[in-house]
Amino acid sequence: MELKGKNEKKRGLQKKLIYLWISLSFDTINGMLSATITKDTKKAAWSSIEAILNVECPDGEKKDVGPIKKKWNNLIRETRAELAKYNSSIRGTGGGGHPG
Repeated sequence: MELKGKNEKKRGLQKKLIYLWISLSFDTINGMLSATITKDTKKAAWSSIEAILNVECPDGEKKDVGPIKKKWNNLIRETRAELAKYNSSIRGTGGGGHPG
C-alpha cells in the first residue's frame, strides 16, 4: 500500500510540473508556425520541458518528449471533458416535468 501512495505522489508531482512548464511555454508549443515560432523552437521548448522534468523528479522514471506530449494531450482531453460535463450540468433544467 505504501508503495502505491508514493507512486501516486510522484505522478501527481510530475503532472503538476508538466502543467507548470508547458503553461510557461504555451504560446510556443501551441502557436502556429510563423517567422518567430518554428519547428525548431517548438522542439527546443519540449526538450527544455523534458530536461526540467527529469531534473525536478529524479526519483521518477526518466521521460522523453513523446510520453510528456502524450501526458499533456491527456490532461487537455480530461480537462475539456470535465468542462463539458460542468457546462452541461449548469444548463440543465433539473429533470422536472412541465409546470402546466
